[in-house]
Amino acid sequence: MVLEIKIIPVSSCIQYFMNIFFSISFFLIFFNLYAQDVFRQTIRGQVLDKNSQQPLAGVNVVLLNTNPLTGTTTDENGFYKLQNIPVGKFNISYSFIGYHTVVLPNVALSSAKEMLLKIEMEEQVVMTGEVVVKSGNRKDQPLNKMAGVSARSFTVEETERFAGTWFDPARMACNYAGVMAAGDQQNDIIIRGNSPMGVLYRLDGVNIPNPSHFGTLGTTGGPISILNNNLLDNSDFFTGALPAEYGNALAGVFDLQMRSGNNEKREYTAQAGLNGFELAAEGPFAKEYKRSYLFSYRYSTLDFFRVLGISFGISATPQYQDLSYKLNFPLGKKGTISVFGVGGISYTEIIAKEQRLDGWTFGHANTNIRFGTAMGSTGISHSVFLKPENTNSGRFVSSIAVSGSETSIKADFAFKEKAGFQYYGNKSHEIKLSLPEQYSKKINAKNFISAGLSSDIISAYYADSIMIPEHVFIKQTDTRGKNAALIQSYMQAQHKINDKHILNTGAHFQYFTLNGDYAVEPRINYKWKINSLHSISLGFGSHS
Repeated sequence: MVLEIKIIPVSSCIQYFMNIFFSISFFLIFFNLYAQDVFRQTIRGQVLDKNSQQPLAGVNVVLLNTNPLTGTTTDENGFYKLQNIPVGKFNISYSFIGYHTVVLPNVALSSAKEMLLKIEMEEQVVMTGEVVVKSGNRKDQPLNKMAGVSARSFTVEETERFAGTWFDPARMACNYAGVMAAGDQQNDIIIRGNSPMGVLYRLDGVNIPNPSHFGTLGTTGGPISILNNNLLDNSDFFTGALPAEYGNALAGVFDLQMRSGNNEKREYTAQAGLNGFELAAEGPFAKEYKRSYLFSYRYSTLDFFRVLGISFGISATPQYQDLSYKLNFPLGKKGTISVFGVGGISYTEIIAKEQRLDGWTFGHANTNIRFGTAMGSTGISHSVFLKPENTNSGRFVSSIAVSGSETSIKADFAFKEKAGFQYYGNKSHEIKLSLPEQYSKKINAKNFISAGLSSDIISAYYADSIMIPEHVFIKQTDTRGKNAALIQSYMQAQHKINDKHILNTGAHFQYFTLNGDYAVEPRINYKWKINSLHSISLGFGSHS
């Protein structure tokens, strides 16, 4: 008997499992559409204290524009559910004695999916005898407690509502004051005149590489975003005067949160658009434990048509695909474990065979260009309250994540009138192991503190070379074996003088082992809430 062992490439294994996921999801989507009621849907979620992140029981949840009013209250774990709600747009109010009322205006409920809303309520400094519900409250306040100036939150709906966003958070941000696009072809953004390379992307508390297809190392943008807006929760966008927890950024920060999957009902989504063909699945592992999964896979629309033999008259077809996922495991008093990840690969080529020198083409005439990129980040985090029975218990979040990005460029310049040719090649990558830790505690209604430590162990290899007409290869860059670590830490505190005056202070420290440089960066911001619609903010900080 002869035993034959075949070694299958990693890329082939990934493609094999993606095909299986595509086929199973396609069947389940149509089965799910057949069974569901297309006229009514469910709104549910959880209400938390904004600072302590502890669940709030007894919160009144009301749909304001219904007759009669439809409402419910949260249970002991802060969960609520409104069932059999007609599809449409609603204003949803969350009110609780001792807390500021939250009103979400124009929330669109569709028949395709249950609506899951996680709400954070802020405790009042001065207790009032009555809570007055006022519609039209602003929902653009940042989620981060320490953000007093140059910050706002954005919703998934906003990434779909603004024209020309392509469901991309970066393109959507160009609608905000002080932000503009570097160009229509890419989603690089210029914040108050700063370079796009000064923008930091963070996902679930972990700093990630450039989340864009066809994005080169060291940049923060590209033609198509790898981020899937359908998987994002409400997130923060900063345009300066960053709180102390953000470092190694000069222009701005996207602090993105990936939502957890539906932990009660299995749902499947299929859609096609300019960004690609998408299949998504989410649902509970086991309903009694509230553990959930969330997956999404996208494939290039133009490349799909290319495979079918349909041409759009362009010589360079963008080929790309990406995968995002999150697994959520509540453990009761032992906290919650989350596994998350996002990644994508992209490739395109321009081949100039038999091309006339006086003709028009993309790039340089008589040039063959092959360009590919890859990006990925995956991690696991554990959040736990040190004393779950205490409503102001300290919260500890620890994570470990691995990120990587790669760029590959090959270009040869062929001249038919000459005997020689020129060549340029680049194959570079970065791999990073991240260990962020964070502790936060709500002392009382007036005071909140947090501190954190983050270590990034970086392995980088940058290499490129050229061939001159004399057929001699010249290495321009070769950084093989260059490893380093970036160590960052911070402390910050918030003091509410009263409900109208808030002071945030803190300091950030970072140290880079490769050259021994370090920076100590003080941060401070003050906010005066004149009324529910107007405020004055001042901020100062050192950023490196």
